[in-house]
Amino acid sequence: MLWIETCLASGMSASEVRWTAIVLTTSIKEWAYAFQKELELRQAKGYIDKDVILLTVEDPKSNVGSGGATVNALLTITEYISAQQGHSVISAEVLEQSKILILHSGRQYPYDQCGRAFVTLPASYVTPEYDGLICNIDILIKNITEKLAEKSGPGLWVSSTDMFLSLPKECDIPWKNCDACAITVPASPQYCKRHGVYKIDKEGFIENILYQKDVGSLECCEIKDGQVPVVCSVVFFNYKIAQKFLAFHVKPPLDACTYMGLDSGEPPIQLSLFFDVMMPMATGVSEADFVDGKWSRAGSSGDPETQRRMRKARSLLWKELGEYKIWACLPISHTFITDMSEPKVFPIKLYLSLV
Repeated sequence: MLWIETCLASGMSASEVRWTAIVLTTSIKEWAYAFQKELELRQAKGYIDKDVILLTVEDPKSNVGSGGATVNALLTITEYISAQQGHSVISAEVLEQSKILILHSGRQYPYDQCGRAFVTLPASYVTPEYDGLICNIDILIKNITEKLAEKSGPGLWVSSTDMFLSLPKECDIPWKNCDACAITVPASPQYCKRHGVYKIDKEGFIENILYQKDVGSLECCEIKDGQVPVVCSVVFFNYKIAQKFLAFHVKPPLDACTYMGLDSGEPPIQLSLFFDVMMPMATGVSEADFVDGKWSRAGSSGDPETQRRMRKARSLLWKELGEYKIWACLPISHTFITDMSEPKVFPIKLYLSLV
């Protein structure tokens, strides 16, 4: 068993992110209450700071996609923060000083009653106040809070919980001020042909995102030693982009991925976080190709009316987000894992399902 020692219960260190809110999304209505209680239990034990707002948000529909779920969750938590700060309406200004983490619980798998987020790992928290088993969501929150996000400013962090990412204990993240940031690690093309890969330009920004391509097609993405940067499903958007996302709830047809849009009678729209929301910020993608749906996972599927709405949505996404760039952040590609006998050095291990 791997034992993880932590001092979370004894207070936060100066380098840790002080989250305004942690939000967990779910597409399964029956899971929402249980997820909320699990988050509150972790806060009661001291694993999450007592001042952090915890909220579980149910997707307005099961098919809004990872991008739609992100926008809907951001709308919901911003509404909550606005009310808490005395605003009578939703205020985008609250995002200027907020640090929000949105975790997506992802899809449901057969014989997977707890979801990937709450899979129990062979590890344990050891603190002066509470000991306990650890789940994948605990590792993700700890890694993002203490390592990945410690140098970032106000804004929005988004992560899938369908993957396991192991980082070194003393991990120096090569951070710089940016509009958006995508966390990535090197992996073999053979492994990545089943997943997503970032193509990075000479300045270090995301040029394109390739998905489930053959090994030959991934040669253009090589960064060193024949490896390519795999999509880790962990991304950051500064508060200005977060405010753009928030405004989608009043901009049809993008509002149809939020509960407000659906309540007004709009049919749901599906947005992928990577191929619809992030792609306009890729430096190697043209407006014409993006609006035509060349990079969309949905492609040209659906009836003519759905195609028309998706084209309009992509046109609006380009208009709102095309001015920004996504910086690729590559942490150190190894970790230090201690078992009960002797320390060993392993490469970063990443198990993910890109949604």
